[in-house]
Amino acid sequence: MTRRYERANVAARNGDLLDQRMIGWLVWKVMAPFGFLMLIYPLYRFVMPIEGNPFVKAFAHGDFLIFSALVLIEIAIEYKHAEIEEAQSPSLLFNVVIEVVRVMAFFLIFVFGFMKYDVVAHENLEPNRMVVYSWFSCSVAVSSVLFSIYIFWKVTHFKTRARLRAAQSEM
Repeated sequence: MTRRYERANVAARNGDLLDQRMIGWLVWKVMAPFGFLMLIYPLYRFVMPIEGNPFVKAFAHGDFLIFSALVLIEIAIEYKHAEIEEAQSPSLLFNVVIEVVRVMAFFLIFVFGFMKYDVVAHENLEPNRMVVYSWFSCSVAVSSVLFSIYIFWKVTHFKTRARLRAAQSEM
């Protein structure tokens, strides 16, 4: 009987380590870089005197698109890693969504190249286009952060459910 409890304890500790890795991923690979990139606007607005619209100057270049692409690729990698650890897949639909996210990440890198070129070439000519680029960049970044939080929840829920199933089968 105590041997079963020891195994359950070891499984719980391993699960805690996995959860800590996921929390570290969410904090250090998603939220901290997003927060640092968001600090650009207040710096441009209040600290450094910049000619023109500080929002456009901070975000029109599309740096958030690269951030979003990296976050989306990380989401796919973390999800696949969790799937391999648990040796089972939650659903075919969710796997398809993860693959679409991976393709979307590479598409964002492609869009970044064209957007960056257009901003550099026409920065002072069309301010409305720069505002649209800024809002697009920010909205894509916020969407990728929200999606990563959802994937974080989904993966931890999936792992917890698998751990509970394993603990119940041992008892």
